[in-house]
Amino acid sequence: MKCLISLVVLALLAGCESGPAAVNDGSLTPPPYSAEAIRRANPTGTQLVFRVEQPGQPSVLHAMQFVSTSAAGAVIVSEDRTLDGTPIGESERSEATWEELRDHAAFPSDRTTRSLATRDVPAGRFECWAYAVVVELTDEEIEKLGGDPGPVTNRFYFAYDRPGPPVEFTTVHGNTPIMRSVLLRDNRNR
Repeated sequence: MKCLISLVVLALLAGCESGPAAVNDGSLTPPPYSAEAIRRANPTGTQLVFRVEQPGQPSVLHAMQFVSTSAAGAVIVSEDRTLDGTPIGESERSEATWEELRDHAAFPSDRTTRSLATRDVPAGRFECWAYAVVVELTDEEIEKLGGDPGPVTNRFYFAYDRPGPPVEFTTVHGNTPIMRSVLLRDNRNR
């Protein structure tokens, strides 16, 4: 399952173009938050817990903790657990600048639609910017989907008042859900 969640994160990053969004030439949809807003909203100690669901698979808890932050960036530790709390694999430690975190939501404008939405997830009700990103599939990915090259769309729901990861993230193949991640807990008092 750890591999699967890593694939989900890669799907999120695959929508991103290289290079900073700050020098966007119009080829990227503006990200929902500035790097500074993400920095202010995620001080050391911020903990976010998501439930990741996939058809035919047990749900998994994915936790992220900002263990160290500075003006330049953050160190984030992520871990996956079963719903009863049993660890799945080892925790992973990563470092990123605030600009890199912002740019995770800089999607190709020719494949992205941005709108407004309200989402109800276990952590609450949120007014959001909704990004629908059509994914260009590789031959290997098409094979994993049973040879069906139908459209795959990632939908990200970024809460206005929660700079950081989306409160909900879904992947659909045509109309068939492949994966859904929803925010369960957020220790930021907002």
